[in-house]
Parts: sequence; structure tokens; C-alpha cells
Amino acid sequence: MSNNEQMSLFYLTGEIDRFVRVCVNSMDGDIDYAKIGMPEFPKTKPNQVYIGATLISDGVPISRKEERTPTRDYVSKAEWNEWILFPIQYKDLSEDAIIVLRVYCYHTENGYVPVGDAVLPLFGYEKGNVLRKGTKRVKVENCKTLSDEIALDIDEYERLRVQRVVLNEKEPRYNTKKNALERAEKYQTKMVSTKGRMDFLDQFTASIVPAFRQEEERRTGSLIYISITIPEFDNPVKLYKNENDPGHFPTVTSQGRMVECGPVQEIKFVGENLEIAGEKMYMKLTSSLDAKGMGDNKPVSINEYKELDAISRMPASVTLLNGEQKALLRRYGRYLAATNPKALNIFLAQAIDWEDLHEVEEAKEFVKIWQKVDVEDALGLLSIKDSYVREYAVERLKSTTDEEFGDYLFSFVQALRQEKEEKRGMRFLIDYLIDRCKENFVLGNWFYWYLTVECGCKDGDSCDFYKWVRDTFDCNRNAEHKKETEKQRKLIEEITKLQLQFINSPLSRPEKLEQLKEWIESPTVAEIFSNGAIALPLNPRIYVKGINSKGAFIFKSNKAPLKLPFIVDPEMTKIRGGIEYDQKEFLVIVKHGDDLRQDQLIGQMISLMDRLLKKDLMDLKLTPYHVVATSPVDGMVEFIPSDGMGDIIKDGTIRDYLMKMNGGSIPTAVTNNFVRSVSGNSVITYLLGVGDRHLDNLLVRGNGIMFHIDFGYILGKECKPFPPPMKLCKEIVEGMGGKGSPQYQEFTKLCCECYNSIRKSSKLIMNLFQLMTNSNIAVFQEMGQKCINKLKEKLRMDLTDERAAKFMVGLIETSVNALFPVFVDSFHDFVQYWKS
Repeated sequence: MSNNEQMSLFYLTGEIDRFVRVCVNSMDGDIDYAKIGMPEFPKTKPNQVYIGATLISDGVPISRKEERTPTRDYVSKAEWNEWILFPIQYKDLSEDAIIVLRVYCYHTENGYVPVGDAVLPLFGYEKGNVLRKGTKRVKVENCKTLSDEIALDIDEYERLRVQRVVLNEKEPRYNTKKNALERAEKYQTKMVSTKGRMDFLDQFTASIVPAFRQEEERRTGSLIYISITIPEFDNPVKLYKNENDPGHFPTVTSQGRMVECGPVQEIKFVGENLEIAGEKMYMKLTSSLDAKGMGDNKPVSINEYKELDAISRMPASVTLLNGEQKALLRRYGRYLAATNPKALNIFLAQAIDWEDLHEVEEAKEFVKIWQKVDVEDALGLLSIKDSYVREYAVERLKSTTDEEFGDYLFSFVQALRQEKEEKRGMRFLIDYLIDRCKENFVLGNWFYWYLTVECGCKDGDSCDFYKWVRDTFDCNRNAEHKKETEKQRKLIEEITKLQLQFINSPLSRPEKLEQLKEWIESPTVAEIFSNGAIALPLNPRIYVKGINSKGAFIFKSNKAPLKLPFIVDPEMTKIRGGIEYDQKEFLVIVKHGDDLRQDQLIGQMISLMDRLLKKDLMDLKLTPYHVVATSPVDGMVEFIPSDGMGDIIKDGTIRDYLMKMNGGSIPTAVTNNFVRSVSGNSVITYLLGVGDRHLDNLLVRGNGIMFHIDFGYILGKECKPFPPPMKLCKEIVEGMGGKGSPQYQEFTKLCCECYNSIRKSSKLIMNLFQLMTNSNIAVFQEMGQKCINKLKEKLRMDLTDERAAKFMVGLIETSVNALFPVFVDSFHDFVQYWKS
């Protein structure tokens, strides 16, 4: 075939009935804080930033409200990698369609204010009105002042549109240093992402980009760029709506007039559905999707049954099926609906095209006929952004016990963000949580404080949204419960005032300690408890009637954390709390200046895993102590009497310590406690990716039970180099009697059993974490979906129990061998981890 006869392969927008979406990847550059009214804000200090996106077609925004990304801490760069879906289909786009990205940062007095806008036309006129594709870097311009309207200036974008399409107003592409900078940065990005590194070009480009950036900043002010990705189809997409006349396309003259051009080249369509890539095409063409009967009625073969069973066990949030696997799910959808309730989650997440309105309706039909899912899978369904599916999931969650609900509540509260944009009658999870907590004081206590922390976070829309949820909860809550919470708030406010006074005071620690004791015995504290005992916020089943000044303490820290011995009221604890508590005091550490939500999360996960293990008849002597954040920078931690490993080994070994604490000998029960607690904690800290372990955050009690504290680094985030696979130190191994001892063999056996027991609930654990990926907790803000991927790697759901046990033995041997005579360099690295 000659060049003149060669076919042009492209699609027409008029044939594409998919919704428009883009991915906001990242933003880099320095914000000019002077221009938004914060001249004294240091550029090196993190600020909260988010990006709002609006699609304008025919000169009109397609929705009244901007789509937006989550907030991120920003200094000179932030990453989102968030997909934004606009409520308009490609077939409805006009020639002048543009995406406007507006950058917002947090202003200390005015909340979130606009920094500037970036405009990206969706169609490239110079290429014949072809839809843009791939990753683009768009410059943020037109920085606003606080007096400017935040609403989009449509006239301005109309002017930009006209300037774009009129040929004689086009700016030459390569006649300025500004364009040279943009091209250099593009080439630098392409070189890294698509063609691998070429050292001499890399060095040359890297050397010229800073110079160009500095000159451009001097000329125009701060430079900020947003990286945005437009999905790529398997062929170019041209703007065209008239399906009855595919031979002519409108064009623009140099004077800006619309004229008709001659016939275009013949169009060759590829596939039945034009916008889909090969894998989706294969899936749709090889399997039908019909919940009412138009499916494959052939019996399932043994191999297909095995594959379907394996697929149904996969966590939908971190599993990417290929076209054949998706087609298999679709082909046997009705079979799975009747026989395998656990397959619903991955069926909806992977086999349904949620941008196809027909398939969305079919998905609802499948949900109706599917066998009822259990709570574990219902949690996963909450991550699907469809109101019908969420309503179904919430209905299934109503079967949870109060204990289970309490373990899941923290994740539920973080997941409420998904209902922020829903209409009032469609907020099913919010309604369920309020209804479940309004008459139960213990659950209501947790719910109130979880919401209160989110209300205090610097996250504009989310902050207001959580305030609305809390106010709605208060309006529906039991009146007596509200009074109890008000007493808690008063107690916390007074303690916080005192802590701030200590932090800003030049007095010595002994002098501050004297002031603390005076405060405890003052009329202020007496007034707080004058209306009766108060339920502790971190354990609302415990009621306290005062504070014992004799045991009060201030830890050595600039943040002045306090240890307060609260005096327990046993009668009220029994009557209202419903439990017998035989201790006279309940010890609490009160902290200011730290976000305790990560500690709270890990504490709840340890509590959940302890419950799961005991359900499997495994008591590994875990210590799930209570933690509650009462604001983004305040909170309470239960104090468990114990000694740090660092202090213990100063006076000898762990065995010496246990003998001292038990009258000169170590009872068998104490040894068992030590071995069991070490095994349970070793596996759990491995699974949760707990980092920054040292001898001072490993604690041991006199009864032999060991536990961990301080969870600032989790889910694979680590502050030290060369972390060992499992956090075992030499002193712990020696405390069990050494590598060859029966206790060490028991430890290894228990680790394998613990690992396999927890793996049975892999989907439950991963679904709870998945609900939190959009939260503003530090680790999720920084790592996002990577947190779930790390968890999946640790759980090894691909292994049988036997192979998983061998895998665990290998981890233990690698970690322990590193602590004794060193033969390999990597072992030396692991040893240095504990010394650093």
C-alpha cells in the first residue's frame, strides 16, 4: 500500500461514551507567600496544599463545585497520583474544552486560599484537534491576592480559548527562553521515564535547567508546575460529534472563521468499542455480563474452579487481574453469585467497568442475587465509590458485635471522607455510625474523640465536613452521654493549659514537678471532679474521681509529658462501666505536641490481632494498651508499669532482671510469658512494618511479658538504615536461653503458628487499612497506596501454611544470625541497626 493510500487509524470523540478523567501526579516549585498575604511564612516550612480541578466546556464549568485532591504537606514538591473523574463524557466535549487546575494553600488567618491557576486545553489545535495524551507539565500562573474572587473567571478562560484557536495570535513555539526551559524540563522527564538514563545528556540537561529556572523566576516570579496525566487510548482521538457525516471536519481560518475542509482520509475503526485498550476489549468481547441469565451456562471445569477460587481470595484493593482473569469472572458471574460470596468484592472491583452506565446497572443486579457477604468482605466494598454498593456494605456491617465495631471504628471514621460529596440521603456510613453510637456510651466516646481530632486538622473542606458530622452526632446523642463528654473536655482543657505553661516555663524540672503537685491539690482540680466521677477518654469503662499527687511525674522532654495516677472509683466503674477493676489507680501519660493517631492505629491493630489469635486458641500474652488522640497535637496513653530494655541490661541480663522481680528464681509461667509475648510481638511488628526499634522502646514487665511502645514509623517507613526483617535484639534471644534452647525452639514454633493464624484474616486487615489510604495521618499522606502494598508483601497470601511457616523460619534465622558471630557484611548492617 502506498503512503497516499495508507489508512489513518483514529477514534472520534462522538463515539466515546466514557467519562473524562485525569491523574494529578505532582506539583513542584516555590510558593510566593508574599503574594497571598503571608510574607513572613518561611519557604522551608511545610504548608498544607491541595489542587482543585474544573473542566470547562463551551465556556461553562461542567459542575458547580471543583473536584479536588487530598491535602499534602508542601515545601517545594508534593505527590498525589490521584485520579479525578469529571461528570462529562468525551462525546460531549467541545473544541474549547480546558481543564483548570487551581492550587490552594493554607493561610493562617483565612483558611485555604488560591495560589494560582494552570490551564490545560484538552485538544491540540496544531495537531488537528486531537485529544492530548500522556503526562504534561503545566505552569501555574495568574497568582491571586486575597481580595480576588475564588470563583473561576470564565471571561479570562474564554479569552485564552480564542487566543489558542486563532492562528495569527499563536506564539512561536521556540522563540523564548521560557520555551527553552519548558522543553529542557520535558526532555529531562522523558529521558528518565521512557528511555532510561543517558549520562551525558542527563548531566547537560540537569545543568541548564536550574539556570533557566532562576532566570525565569527573576522575570516572572515563583515558578510552580503541576504534572498531570491524560489517559492514552490505543489510537489517537479526534474531536468530532456528527456521526452522520464522518467525511468532513470543521476547522479554523487564520481570521478565526469556521469553514469546512474537504474529505478526510478513510477511517479504519479498531475493535468494537473504540476507546478501550486491548485488555478491556478482550474482556468485553470474550464474556458477556448479564445478571439475569445471558451468561455462560456450561459447567465450570476443575481448572477454572481452582482459578476462580484463587481469585476470590485475593484482596481487591491491591490485586490487578489480567484480561483473561477478568473475563473468567464475568463469564461465571452467576455461578459465583450462587456459590462464592467472597468473590463479590473482587468481581465488583475488577470485572465491572464503573464508567460504563450499562455495566453499573448490571453490577447492581449482581449484588441483589449474590449470596450475602460476611463483615470482612463488606469492609472491602466500602472502598467502591458507588452509593448502591456502599448501602449494601453498610447493611451487612450491621451484624458486627460491639467489640468488632470498636476495632473497626477508627477506620470507619477515616473512610467517612468518601461520603463528603454525597447528598444527605446517600450518606449511608455516616447514618450507620451515628445510629450505632448514639445510645452506646463506650462506642460514642470513641466516635466523638475520633471526630474531634479530624475537626482540628488543617484540611479545609474535610475539617468542616467532620464538624458537621460531629454536630449531627451530638444532636442525636443520649443527653447523659453528652454531659459525660463535657466533663472529659473540661479535664483535658485544664491539663493542656498546665502542660503549655510547663513547656514555656524557664523553671527546672523539680520546680515544675512541685507546681504539678500543687495544681493536683488545687481547687481547680477539685472543681473538675465536683460533679462526680469522670469516664477516662482513653478507656471509658474506667471512672475516676481524682488524681493522686504522690505518683505524678514529669518526663524529661521539652514537650513535658505528664504521668498522672487517676484514682479509680470502683463503684461507678462497676455500675456504668460494667466491669470489675481491682486496681486503685489508672496510670495515664498525657502528651502535647504529638499526633498520636498512628500509635492509636497500631494499638487497635494489636488489639484486633490479639482477639483473632485468641479466637484461634492462641494466647500470646500481648499488651494492647489504650491510646486516644484528643486533638491533632494532644492525647493520652495508658502507662503500663514496666522497665525499658536499655535500663535492664545496664544491671545485667534479662534473666537477671526476671529473677530479681520474682524472688531469686524464674517461674515457668514467667518464662512462658516471655517466650509467648516475644513471638507475638515479633510477628505483629513485622507485619505492620514497625520501625525505629531500640532498647528503650522495648519494655518488659516483672511477669515476663514484653511489649513495644512508640509507633512513629510504621508500614515500612524507617528512620534507620539496614533494618533487619524481624525486630529481634541479642538480649531477647539470650533471655530465652540462646539459639539452641528449648525456649528458642518454642519461640520459632509460636511465630509460625501466629503468622499463619493472622494470615487467615489477611483480607480483613488489608480492608481496614484500605479505608484509611485517603486519611491525613502522616504515613498515609506520604505513602498512600504503598502502605497497602507493603502489608500485602508481608502477609504472603500466595503461600500455603506450610510454605509460609518455612518463610517465617527463614526470616527468624536471617535476623538472629545477624546478632551473633558475623560472617557476612549484611549481618553487620543489621547489628548496626540496634546500635544506632
